[in-house]
Amino acid sequence: MPYYQTWEEFTRAAEKLYLTDPMKVRVVLKYRHCDSNLCIKVTDNIVCLQYKTDQAQDVKKIEKLHGKLMRLMKLAFQILSFMDLCHVTEAGACNIISAQKPI
Repeated sequence: MPYYQTWEEFTRAAEKLYLTDPMKVRVVLKYRHCDSNLCIKVTDNIVCLQYKTDQAQDVKKIEKLHGKLMRLMKLAFQILSFMDLCHVTEAGACNIISAQKPI
């Protein structure tokens, strides 16, 4: 599992990996105090992307990427929840399915 050398390459690869299959991707952050290293790993159990830094300025970049991935995960969850509630017709219209029993 090689580490990416530049932050830009890592972010592009991480976003691409997440967008291919959001339900399988996980993000792991690990800080080692003895080395003062922060490592971020994005994986889907097939592809593993890693970036390691000891620079304080990179922590803000990692925080922004982590926040962006969390927003994408929340959006995907909301879309799936909405799709469970409605029935999409062939014309593309969405009919809300009522959870109440008919009288």
